[in-house]
Amino acid sequence: MSTERLARVDSVVVGTNLAAAGVINLKHDAGGMLLVPTGVTQLTYYACATSGGTYKLVSNVGTAGVETTTAETWHNLPVGLFPVHFLKIVGNGSTATTDLQVKS
Repeated sequence: MSTERLARVDSVVVGTNLAAAGVINLKHDAGGMLLVPTGVTQLTYYACATSGGTYKLVSNVGTAGVETTTAETWHNLPVGLFPVHFLKIVGNGSTATTDLQVKS
């Protein structure tokens, strides 16, 4: 019996606005960490049931949906995000591609 956990690393786009943010598929995931891009100190999460639908603010994270973080560090995604099928992350810095590690 294998004791390895199922995990992967994805490249994701943290946008400066919802239109610039990339879609993250969390359908089969139970936890994850984001490598916060340079210059980003706040993260806001938006969720949707379909990848191409209308993304709405996840308001029960941080203060009024905004979570404070530190640039260039690994940041645990809030556990409450993992019932979500599709997610977009908006940061307060420049739009950037970064790593997301997730586990099933």
